[in-house]
Amino acid sequence: MLNKTIWVVIIYHVSKSITFFYSFRCVLSCLLSTLSVVEYAVAVLQELHPGLFQLRALSYLDVSHNRLSSLEGIARLQNLRHLNASNNRLQQLQDDVTSLYLLQQLDVSFNRISQLPLNFDLLRGLRHLDLSHNRITELPNDRLDVLGSVQVWPARRFKTL
Repeated sequence: MLNKTIWVVIIYHVSKSITFFYSFRCVLSCLLSTLSVVEYAVAVLQELHPGLFQLRALSYLDVSHNRLSSLEGIARLQNLRHLNASNNRLQQLQDDVTSLYLLQQLDVSFNRISQLPLNFDLLRGLRHLDLSHNRITELPNDRLDVLGSVQVWPARRFKTL
């Protein structure tokens, strides 16, 4: 459907360039307001682009294999269900992450994270959490017990408090 819409606009461009610009902006605006999947993997990002936070319908975000040291602003993506921020330079998870109440899958493996945020237990919808290859050595039981059936990877490497 996406290709058909854009082709119609491009064909219309041949006869009416002003209408093309307006139509393209409308199509682009409509697409961005409903965009639900973004993959910025292996893009050498050092920070999340502010335009990303305009994608209100975004439910899947892959920013793996970049140079991110922070996920600042991620809290604005309230419909996010899957976040892959593996293979970055994250040293901590900001409290922003804990306000993603719909989040079900979080992959922050291969980073430099040493502890979970204090409000991590607010992620009650979380079902899969990959913390492998980080600097975390202990997981407080009280932060994970309230999460119920969350799968934590690697399960056997951590000692619980």
